[in-house]
Amino acid sequence: MGLLALLSPAAGAAVQDSPQESHCVVDVSGGTATEAGCFESLRAARNSVWQSTARGVSGARSSSVLGVHFKGQNYTGSSITITGSGCSGLVWRPSGSWNNNIESSHHYCGGSPTKFYDSSSCAGSNKPISGSAPTLGWMNNRASCVRYG
Repeated sequence: MGLLALLSPAAGAAVQDSPQESHCVVDVSGGTATEAGCFESLRAARNSVWQSTARGVSGARSSSVLGVHFKGQNYTGSSITITGSGCSGLVWRPSGSWNNNIESSHHYCGGSPTKFYDSSSCAGSNKPISGSAPTLGWMNNRASCVRYG
């Protein structure tokens, strides 16, 4: 599946950007989250990831999308695209307005689930997802650590 298809909304899902929304890209390849930029639309964020990966842009460390998380249920509101060098246990600790503020997510780590933790140490109870989750259920607005694969 191509990278553009991975970042496209699910079939039938309407994507409407709002002036209050931001759509950011963060790379977690080096063990520390590095923001690659924020955009006014999910499409612009997707294009940024695609261009960096396809052209091998200097400084672009990631080669794959690990997940796309949203502040609203059903893939609405602001989004953050997490990229990395693979899905082998990479971790993202949401900070700022993203800490405890994720309600839906797309998972792109194959058979290994993405796990959302209430604890910033990625320990204890977690909500695993594989595929897409229009809501994180009991973990809505509680995730302080996300582990991929």
